[in-house]
Amino acid sequence: MAKRFAVEEEVFEKYRKAARDALLYNIRPKIIQKLKDNIGATVYSSPDPQYYARTHSMQRSVSGYIKTDNSTQTIISIYPDPNNMTGFPVSRFKNYASIAGMGSSDNREMIVEWLNEGTSGSPIYNHKPHKFMDKTAKESSDITRKELGKALSKANRVK
Repeated sequence: MAKRFAVEEEVFEKYRKAARDALLYNIRPKIIQKLKDNIGATVYSSPDPQYYARTHSMQRSVSGYIKTDNSTQTIISIYPDPNNMTGFPVSRFKNYASIAGMGSSDNREMIVEWLNEGTSGSPIYNHKPHKFMDKTAKESSDITRKELGKALSKANRVK
């Protein structure tokens, strides 16, 4: 009976490809969806049409990428992208300009932080923190472990 021997580099590349594919095609989409769900469950859970126009712009803007710093560290970055947040349908509010910083006509950069971290002490806007980013970060580790485990287990099967 003939035996098949694999070169160490081939084995490493097989597992690396399985992990990379799991990150790109299974983990990233699931974490993006988890963040969208968490934003929906917190920020958009009890809209008050008297004060806010609910465009769901932040929820729809969620995107992300995967970056490898070196051979041992991979960073998954999933976030609401202010650049992809569209303005309100009412043209006079199109740039989120209500509380924009000095010299700016747009406050999208701050909205994600304000809603996630909360605000206090403002004479016009106080809001409890929603912590959707923290919740998603905690849940993403479970998603990552589960999906990587499945991918590496599948790669381990001898063909």
